[in-house]
Amino acid sequence: MPQNALPANHSEISSPDAETRPFSWTRASCVFIGPALASLGLDRITKIAAERHLTFSVPEKVLGEYVRVVLWFNEGAAFGMTFGGKWAHVILSLIAMVVVTYLVWRTPREHSLMLSGFALILGGAAGNLWDRLLAGKVTDFIDVGIGSLRWPTFNVADASVVVGVFLILLTSWRTSRAEQTAKETMARPAQSAATEGTPAP
Repeated sequence: MPQNALPANHSEISSPDAETRPFSWTRASCVFIGPALASLGLDRITKIAAERHLTFSVPEKVLGEYVRVVLWFNEGAAFGMTFGGKWAHVILSLIAMVVVTYLVWRTPREHSLMLSGFALILGGAAGNLWDRLLAGKVTDFIDVGIGSLRWPTFNVADASVVVGVFLILLTSWRTSRAEQTAKETMARPAQSAATEGTPAP
């Protein structure tokens, strides 16, 4: 490759053996399967506990007024957003899960953090989809805020999606920085050669 040539994509920068690395169930379990199942499992356990031990619309303090738990049922999307009826949200959830699965397939295997982010999103989407299919509504119970300024009540599935998006954005930012650094590193020899080849006045 000529000195001033740039890699076609970030996978060429990240790991030279990204395409030849053999599949490992152990690594897949740690990076993707584990986080997805943990997200779904924790979401189900906490929702069942909330439904059994909390009273609907009666908040209980955890960290003063800042963090409370309160049983609430949401017929919309995450954080109380609404885009239509039950089946509209079911279809949107299924589409989102298909898109995430496709992105997982397209993501280079060395991007473990990004894959874990997709896993959390998939697990969170599956958790809320479970509620919609069985009950027609999603169980929420986490309430945070200051005084009367409260964030919409949410659950572990919603939190998993948010954390997953953060991990994806973090990986994208780190990859962008790595690409920029690689471009600058490759440009230096060309600039040095051009400077050395310039005749003195």
